[in-house]
Amino acid sequence: MSDALDFRTYTQDLLGTVVPADPSTFLKELVRETERRSEVLDRIVAGSDDELEAQVTEFVDSIHGNAQEVEDELSGASFGTFEVLLAALNFNYSWKIYQLDRMTSEFDDVLTDDQRRAMDDLNTALAMFGPAREHIKTLYFQWALVDLSQYILYVAVPALAVAGGMLGFVGSETFGGAMFLGVPVLTWVVGAAFTVTLLPFLLFTSYILRIATVAKRTLAIGPLILRESQR
Repeated sequence: MSDALDFRTYTQDLLGTVVPADPSTFLKELVRETERRSEVLDRIVAGSDDELEAQVTEFVDSIHGNAQEVEDELSGASFGTFEVLLAALNFNYSWKIYQLDRMTSEFDDVLTDDQRRAMDDLNTALAMFGPAREHIKTLYFQWALVDLSQYILYVAVPALAVAGGMLGFVGSETFGGAMFLGVPVLTWVVGAAFTVTLLPFLLFTSYILRIATVAKRTLAIGPLILRESQR
């Protein structure tokens, strides 16, 4: 609780306003602040070194494109759905921090104090997105596991009832030689019962695959890039 409140205080200082309580709005405000600070950097760099200006302009354009995509995904998304976390995963802040550090080092001899300050401000906004995403990811995992537990209980009882009914009351003579669409009715019944009994396992598999995919994409704590597609 103390760490969460401290982070909220840091974010409030970053945004200069009250931090939204809604996770999707919170992430959107962080992305917008990143956009705003990138625009400041673009204006300050204009008219300076040609190569620096060209690289910063390209960098800022990529931030705008990525930020607009993420903001569109976050609009109307409510926590508990995968859309919020997917949008957070699509904002490749690690690659942006790397590019910013590279430009700071490459043009160290031509940067003015104002330009360095603008780069530091943008780097701070990008770095703040990392722990925000990790916190929301952790909350999503907990939410998803609670949902999974409830849904498995909901489908497990009918699945057990169907399995017990098939074992106790259904045999080869139950439907005689009845046919449906050219297939014995018994085959249809057995297939449907088998599907129902598999529902808890299929539900469990779908949730675990989703959580494992998210966990793999966010293994790195900090601005490290583990996959080429995250650039």
